[in-house]
Amino acid sequence: MNKSISAIKMTAAFNTDFKGLNVLLVDNVQNIRVTLAAMLSTLGFNKILQAKNGIEALATIEEHPIDIVISEVNLPRLDGIELLIKVRASEAHASMPFIMLSADIEQSEVLRAIRHGVSEYVAKPFSIKILEERIRRALTTPVNQAAGLIKKAESSKSNEIAIDSRKPSILIVDDSPDIIDLVSGLLEKEYTIRAARNGKVALKICESDLSPDLILLDIVMPEMDGMNVCRELKSNPKTQHIDVIFLTAIDDSEKIVKGFALGAVDFVTKPIDPPVLMARVATHLRVNRANKALRNQIDTLIENEKLRDEFESILQSDLKGPLNEIFNQIEFMQSAKSEVKKSQLRIDNLKRSCTLLSQLIDNMLTFRRIENGDFRCTPCQFDLVQLISEVFDLYYVAIQNKQLEQRINLPTQFMVNAEPLLTSSVIANLLNFLVDTAHRGSYISCELVQQEQTASLSLSVSSVLDETIVERFFDKRAVLANTGKHNMYAAKLMASVQRGALELTSDRQSGTQLLFTLPAL
Repeated sequence: MNKSISAIKMTAAFNTDFKGLNVLLVDNVQNIRVTLAAMLSTLGFNKILQAKNGIEALATIEEHPIDIVISEVNLPRLDGIELLIKVRASEAHASMPFIMLSADIEQSEVLRAIRHGVSEYVAKPFSIKILEERIRRALTTPVNQAAGLIKKAESSKSNEIAIDSRKPSILIVDDSPDIIDLVSGLLEKEYTIRAARNGKVALKICESDLSPDLILLDIVMPEMDGMNVCRELKSNPKTQHIDVIFLTAIDDSEKIVKGFALGAVDFVTKPIDPPVLMARVATHLRVNRANKALRNQIDTLIENEKLRDEFESILQSDLKGPLNEIFNQIEFMQSAKSEVKKSQLRIDNLKRSCTLLSQLIDNMLTFRRIENGDFRCTPCQFDLVQLISEVFDLYYVAIQNKQLEQRINLPTQFMVNAEPLLTSSVIANLLNFLVDTAHRGSYISCELVQQEQTASLSLSVSSVLDETIVERFFDKRAVLANTGKHNMYAAKLMASVQRGALELTSDRQSGTQLLFTLPAL
């Protein structure tokens, strides 16, 4: 264990963004707490508090300022999910980032944690880099509500487990070369086989980057017997996920019970019966691979739901503009009923705001359908110039409010083969972003470039984006902090689903340009 900790402390190149933060680490196994505390210390946390169970954790949260909780699921007295529920129920700590750790992946347990707002659910084992990444994500989006996604996960085919095509690896640990040769000969056609003659070598192999999926472990060995090897494996978060099947000639029920208590999944008696060994290995590896697939699915569940949370949050913000405009226009019309011309202008603005609201809602619904794989693109021929004009008309009030000069260079007509609703949504997203980005009193430019097989719409403003925004502009999880806007991931998805493309350039010479390309007729 000391070697593992020193290796962690030697890890370099980690950021120290966590310097001023206090973390609470909750796990009932001391060795695991020590190892994880070393990881967190390497990441630069200000203070690392520890608790052995959920009750102790709650008391610590009340007594000390805590910025993030990292808790094992299986805890005595009050388990990790019950701890999460109590934290979320507290008004003072409802938004506290909460990361759940577990080596045993039970689907119902994971979905329950997501329902109650877990920030991240991390399957053991994990590296310090994974831990750092998940902590950053949890700090960015502490509470995750996932009722809609969970419903789909519980009822759809997307919940089926995909089996990894890689050959599973098996580590045979036995001091007898004859046993190693026998077992290797039985299993080498189906699996990648490695061997160790003693427990210390076995532990080193398991802590490496190429850890095995299953260990066939002899109980009676010199220096370190199988029981102690198993105990070391199960007390280390890097290795506790590895399944252990004991190989033993001992017919001792007490030893078998002790082995199961340490975390072994099965026993195979010597002399070895080949069909029995092969059947048990195959069974446990199937479960092992299913758990791996479920871990990946859990990450996808949480990531996708966080993306939806962010998208809907931005959408709600965007909805406020048209709604406020509607209320303002209604109030004006009520106070100026006799002014027909002004009333007509207000009515036109009301229509624009209502249309924009409708489009924003369509954007949300369409985005969800594309993300879920339920959307079928039905391209048709339409005039792109007319559609561009209609979108610009929707943003007439926003453009006027910022006093932007419109530099529009469009042909009389240009026919494309695409999906009108998606195309309108993409252009609206781009225009909305650029209007918000443009400096007051500057300009917004629109140009349509005709080519043989494509139509390229260029929208640009004179302002320049920060390099960090440019780098992550289309990233799935990025939020454009300087602008208060979500990334253009949704727009890029809507463009690509109809064989289109989106590109961004931003420099001091040309300003910021967004280029939207579609198939032409």
